Amino acid sequence: MRALALQLHISRAATYTRVQRLEAAGVITGYAATIDPERYGHGVSAYVYLKIAQRTWKPLRDRLMQIGQVEHAALVSGGTDIVLLVRARDVRALRDLVLERLHTMPEVISTESVMIFDEAVGVPQSTPES
Repeated sequence: MRALALQLHISRAATYTRVQRLEAAGVITGYAATIDPERYGHGVSAYVYLKIAQRTWKPLRDRLMQIGQVEHAALVSGGTDIVLLVRARDVRALRDLVLERLHTMPEVISTESVMIFDEAVGVPQSTPES
């Protein structure tokens, strides 16, 4: 709470009260550890774009999230249907994931993979009403 209070420029008591209110309102839904993918053994990261058959997102979503290398999946608008953030040990493991796991799913029509060279992670900014 102290670090958060310093970042928000408010007292620890006010920070604690705000966090409790956000938890009670369901805005804060949980806490998680942030890992370094490379130190964890995932040296390759990529976005994988999937085109899928219509009306298959809901049954496909749970299966995608059970794949250990899939960190995030989102149903999106535009030319593709799903964007996956994947982390793999190396390029061979990424290739196997795309060709052996994703391409063999009957709902998946096509894929496109984009390698991530570097990442920057932002921190949500506080709003006056929070």
